[in-house]
Amino acid sequence: MREEKLTLALPKGRMLIDIVDLFEGAGLPCRAILDDSRKLVFD
Repeated sequence: MREEKLTLALPKGRMLIDIVDLFEGAGLPCRAILDDSRKLVFD
């Protein structure tokens, strides 16, 4: 199976928390996105 990457631009605020919860529930670890920084995250 071929591995491909998906790039997403996510908003900050309440919507981001909901999205992270959704991704975590699907087995995609992404809690680092919630850090209070302006750092661009590549994972």
